[in-house]
Amino acid sequence: VTVQDTTGPTVSNFSPNFLVLVAPGQTNGTAVFPTPEVSDSCAGVASVDFVPPSGSVFPVGVTPAALILVDGLGITNQIPFNVVVLENGGSGGSGGGGGTNLPPIAIVHAVTNAADANCEGFVTADQVDNHSFDPDGFIVSRTVQPSGPFPVNSTTTVTLTVVDNDGAWSSASTTVTILDLTPPSF
Repeated sequence: VTVQDTTGPTVSNFSPNFLVLVAPGQTNGTAVFPTPEVSDSCAGVASVDFVPPSGSVFPVGVTPAALILVDGLGITNQIPFNVVVLENGGSGGSGGGGGTNLPPIAIVHAVTNAADANCEGFVTADQVDNHSFDPDGFIVSRTVQPSGPFPVNSTTTVTLTVVDNDGAWSSASTTVTILDLTPPSF
């Protein structure tokens, strides 16, 4: 009997979003990532790298990044996350609010869904949401427009809008692809 390690290293207490606050008017900020808590029960952790590396400069907005973990056998685990650079002391976001409320951050990813029996498909806000968050409050609603129906074998642009507890909001767009995955029947 041969027992083989096929599991890569893991990380605990790692957020899918890393927030960098910059002064109003700044167009970028430097992200210095904290050392993550990583482990590998069999071969030990050989390397922990961020791509882009810690200390990199990011533009205002959302930039995808990754934490790359490699164990002693070369098994890799890539953990995607977002670097979010925001102006501190914002106006409450593109949708209103006021004072020093920072707007929520809408983060999306593309979705592929199967067509239903009517050869059309739908999408929900939860399906396109990719860890949207509010840096100084909480999100009270998520909506996606349009939500369908979409024709089979089509790709449609949809927009996710998130609203925070102070009424500020933000939106991000992505695509939804509807495929016919049902085999023909006789």
